[in-house]
Amino acid sequence: MSTPLLKVKNLKKYFVIKTNLIGQPLLHLKAVDDVSFELEEGKTLGVVGESGCGKTTMGRAILRLWDVDGGEVIFNGDNIESITKKQMRKYRTQMQIIFQDPYSSLPPRMNVGSIIAEAVHVHGIIGGKPIGFYELVIDPCVKVIDRFIVQPIAKFVVKPAVKGIKFVVHSLRYKLCKKYKAKFDEQKAEQERLEEERRNRPLQETIVQSEENQEKKEVVSQGSQKIIDETKGLKRPYFRCSTYTKNLKRYTIEVMRECGLQAHFYERYPNEFSGGQRQRICIARALAVKPRLVVCDEPVSALDVSIQAQIINLLEDLQENFNLSFIFISHDLSVVHHISNDVAVMYLGSIVEKGPKISMFKNPLHPYTQALLDAVPEPDPRAKKEKNFLKGDVPTPINMPKGCKFCTRCEHVLNICHEIRPELVEVEPEHFVACHLHFDYFALKGEEISQEEKERLYKKFEKIAIQEELPKTEEEKLIDEALKSEEN
Repeated sequence: MSTPLLKVKNLKKYFVIKTNLIGQPLLHLKAVDDVSFELEEGKTLGVVGESGCGKTTMGRAILRLWDVDGGEVIFNGDNIESITKKQMRKYRTQMQIIFQDPYSSLPPRMNVGSIIAEAVHVHGIIGGKPIGFYELVIDPCVKVIDRFIVQPIAKFVVKPAVKGIKFVVHSLRYKLCKKYKAKFDEQKAEQERLEEERRNRPLQETIVQSEENQEKKEVVSQGSQKIIDETKGLKRPYFRCSTYTKNLKRYTIEVMRECGLQAHFYERYPNEFSGGQRQRICIARALAVKPRLVVCDEPVSALDVSIQAQIINLLEDLQENFNLSFIFISHDLSVVHHISNDVAVMYLGSIVEKGPKISMFKNPLHPYTQALLDAVPEPDPRAKKEKNFLKGDVPTPINMPKGCKFCTRCEHVLNICHEIRPELVEVEPEHFVACHLHFDYFALKGEEISQEEKERLYKKFEKIAIQEELPKTEEEKLIDEALKSEEN
């Protein structure tokens, strides 16, 4: 078996709800509680479960968007939970996320090209110089100094000084050349004579010369109009684009086309697109840095069915072309069945069952997994199937039950379920389940107990319901009498 790309061991993420006077935590909300799984490169793990079971929190904790409270996340052989934020920077390009809401996950004041190209520029994906101290500090300081110091000095000090120097130079020149004034007078008289001759020319010669000038003007006008027609519609750049800027834009447009976005969308803003197009922008932003692992946090839940099919097909094509690994979080079991290789079912922050897709959908072992599959509507109205709907309320993640987390809603609950929490055990090849109905807990642990105690623990838990008999109304008494008379 090949080495997995991602290996999660006993991952925990708790949120503090209440603290004492000195700031020590008293109550925790256990959003992710002891989660473990593996993901191979080029495969997809589908994660399903009810709202609030910790799916999104698990995905964010894996990417270290939130600091975890326990466990290990081993990516490509390195434990990324024990490294600093500076060391984590090199893993940011290899691990990306597609957020659930395409409307709020895109900055409204940036165009599509800037949104996609930002991470590419920061991490130096195309080989250019990544943003650093010069771009962040030196360049803005130079611009401020130029605008508020250099330009005012040039306008109010340098220009008047230059004008004064020019005036002095011209004055000296005039004084030095005063002795040659006679010569200048002769030249001036010659110019006046030539001007007088021009005025006294014959009318026909003047007309011919004016026609020649008109033809020259028309030629110049036609050339200018041709240049205007050729450059019509082109925006005048404010600065000369460098080779790096051109390569960055070219690479961004290539990524956009890979994700089904046209090149002229580069200058548009997110509010000009539909939900499906915005989700494509989110996918392009994630794939622009060439990741190996992508966490898809319900990427199609806010889209129409037809758009969902387009996005799912796009993700499959991208996975095939770039050998990507997906953690696909969703509520829709049909979508998970279509795109996933393995499936994990979460309940109250823990994985209760995981295994290959075919085994999970054909032979679900945990009662919660069976209830989720029974909740899927049948497309055939004539098909009749016994469905196992869940009853009862979900326990609060602040105060978990002592034993199995699902014991308050399970129909097959045993006495042991209220006392001992089951572990995730392999009951079939690569099929794991955390349920006392499918394995002997004490045999697994190697513990010996008496037969009577074992029978008591594995006996079905009986709920004692005390019903008080309420006095019947007169109408109910009349109905009972009528039913008795009919029976007689």
